[in-house]
Amino acid sequence: ITHTIVWAFTTHRGRLSCGNQCLIQNVRDISNLKQLQNQDGSLVAGTRSTHRTRLNLWKNFSFNNANNDKDDDSSDFDRLGKKSSAIDNGRDKNVNGEEDDGDSSKKINPFKTMLQNERITELNSSIANIVRSNEFLSKIASYVQEFADRFEQNISNIKLVLLSFSTGIALTVGVLLYAVATTVSLEDGNPVTESTALMETILTDLSEGYVDEVDSRTLFETGVSAMLSSLDPYTEFENVKDAEAMQESISSRYGGIGLVIQEVRDEKGIGDLSVDQSGDEVDTGFDEEDFLENPANAPSKTKKDDKEKELKIRAVKAFEGFAFDFGMRTGDLLVAVDGTPIKSLKSVDEVRNKLRGEIGTVAKIDVIRDGVGPLTVEVPRQVVKIPDVKLSKLMPGNDDIGYIQLSSFTTDTGLEMRNAILDLQSQILERGGNGELKGLIIDLRGNPGGLLTSAVDVASLFVPRGSDIVSAKGRGFPGVLYRSRVEPLISSQKTKLAVLINGNTASAAEILSGAIQDLDLGVIVGSDRSYGKGLVQNVQELPYSTALKYTVAKYYTPSGRCIQSIDYKDGNGKKAVKVSENDKSLFYTRSGREVKDGGGIEADLKVPAPSASALEVTLLRSGILKDFASEWSKKNQLTDNFSVTDQLYREFQAYVNDKHKAGDINLTAIYAGPLKQLQRSLEESKYQISKSELKSLESDIVREMIKDFDKYAKDIKEDLSNAILDRYLPDSMLLSRSLKTDVQVNAALKLLKNTNEFNQLLARNTGVEGDKLARIDSSGATTSKASEDLGVRLNLNW
Repeated sequence: ITHTIVWAFTTHRGRLSCGNQCLIQNVRDISNLKQLQNQDGSLVAGTRSTHRTRLNLWKNFSFNNANNDKDDDSSDFDRLGKKSSAIDNGRDKNVNGEEDDGDSSKKINPFKTMLQNERITELNSSIANIVRSNEFLSKIASYVQEFADRFEQNISNIKLVLLSFSTGIALTVGVLLYAVATTVSLEDGNPVTESTALMETILTDLSEGYVDEVDSRTLFETGVSAMLSSLDPYTEFENVKDAEAMQESISSRYGGIGLVIQEVRDEKGIGDLSVDQSGDEVDTGFDEEDFLENPANAPSKTKKDDKEKELKIRAVKAFEGFAFDFGMRTGDLLVAVDGTPIKSLKSVDEVRNKLRGEIGTVAKIDVIRDGVGPLTVEVPRQVVKIPDVKLSKLMPGNDDIGYIQLSSFTTDTGLEMRNAILDLQSQILERGGNGELKGLIIDLRGNPGGLLTSAVDVASLFVPRGSDIVSAKGRGFPGVLYRSRVEPLISSQKTKLAVLINGNTASAAEILSGAIQDLDLGVIVGSDRSYGKGLVQNVQELPYSTALKYTVAKYYTPSGRCIQSIDYKDGNGKKAVKVSENDKSLFYTRSGREVKDGGGIEADLKVPAPSASALEVTLLRSGILKDFASEWSKKNQLTDNFSVTDQLYREFQAYVNDKHKAGDINLTAIYAGPLKQLQRSLEESKYQISKSELKSLESDIVREMIKDFDKYAKDIKEDLSNAILDRYLPDSMLLSRSLKTDVQVNAALKLLKNTNEFNQLLARNTGVEGDKLARIDSSGATTSKASEDLGVRLNLNW
């Protein structure tokens, strides 16, 4: 800055003419300095002006320029400026501004650094002298110096200000761009973006401005659940607790003691059921009716009753291999867990959490057992694996026919099923047989399904190698075809298969039964059809330990049919419609048997299941059978030849009659809803019918139900026997015992013994060429399933 001021001042004001004349005079001395060169090329040291022009002298010698002898002031001054400029730029140029070659450049190198430093030093000294000699320039220089010092002192603050300013500008621009992008996106009509923005706005407004304080998380879960339930009953949002329970259900494992507990609310009925394990399986699609776990008839309680009554907990099931093996029994009344009294706890969930704990620790449980008294049972906490194969045995009197009850499809179902079959084959070998089963009954009644891959694992034990098992397709889901790649464990040529189904056989259980039916490997036995759930759900993990279970595809049996019985295309609820017979398509099995889609798996051999009477349903739901078993255990001991005698049956009838008179059981409870509706309708219609007449109707119903004790004595005796034995025997023994009187099991057993009837059911002639899985569409055209490309075979976890 100082140099610039000096140059401008001397040029335009003309106040430093003496300095200019000195500079011009030094330039004029160039011609005289040429004569001072010695013969060896060195320069003679001379006056101060000689040193100032050494570089120009050297350049003149190098260029041999004839114009150097000119004595014109302006030309000499210009020449000096040009050569000085060439040195400053590190490049050698001649007087005309042209670049010299490399040799000329090398010639000036010995003097370059020295002459540059001298020139700069002398120039600064001259300028300093000029500035000091001029008052105006001195003030300007002092101002400039002060400004430079302050600038240097505050440089860090200046950088911070500039950085903050730049950051603010960047953030402002980013926010503006985001707002513009969001606005454009909303204006584009993206429904997902609009819905998300609306949900966020609604939750924020309610959370901040609703008249009472609200839980935004509960509001969110309620809204999401309502949204998903409008699609189908299988698409669900799982919060933290639900996600953990679902994971337990999928793995069928949890850390505990293997005990099912129940809250005893009063003597008039059963209360809520809580299970010390994951109760429902994935992909059920329905509530399996279990009378012993149905609290429908439990009388309601007032808040006052809740506060006055102490919590009572009973064991309703002890699993084999776990709590049962360590001494817990059905009906035990829990008094304390690890020293904590049950009455000090508030809910059945707290009791369950007390029973659970760190794996390897021991739960010390104080109980009161009917007929025995107080007991202390110690049960180690461990990883409880609830088996999917509930029972595996050879049928009595038929050494080569086996029975396997499969209750669900979880992670290890394929392995359990394989081990069960191998065990049956080993038992035949031990009895002197060839190790081959002549027949096998697979009981899938009440099986709600589970994992698709587990169904594939089980099916691969029966289908020939290379056979299709199931395929799945969806709108945003790639086609997947599952095909067996292993040799079957059971050969259809040597072992006849019978699969038992009912209306509660669903999902993965239908995949197994559908594959066996379409490939003509066995006969489906049941009262009519299976449940008809042909949808596949995927479980997607979400943030905050939650999950989303949603329908992604439909599955198809080897013949190409989808057995989904309800159409949810237009949503759940009233919009969901059952597939009509007219909308069902006709398909063919491998041997040409006719099968249809859109309504579950239809039984090949229809055997009606015995229906329970109104009295039996009432007794089971009320829990009075368990109550009588408890009273019986206090006065009797179980013997090896136990059976419900006529005397014991009469005692039970008297017990029920006393409870009914005392108001502890309502025999007309199954009709309570219709009776109340009738009374309400009559009152609204202004019909004058007295309450006494309705009471008379109820009395008539009771009298008719009492007569059912004789009419259905066989069934009620069986229920009473199971209720008593349940307090002493494990589940496997109870199941094995019940097979003797099971109508459908006996029908399947009879079928497997009749080879001609079995083959006739599997080889019905339909006029369609065998060994071809095909369907007939609405136009009458036959389409081969084998020609359809369903996509690659993938191993997916569901």
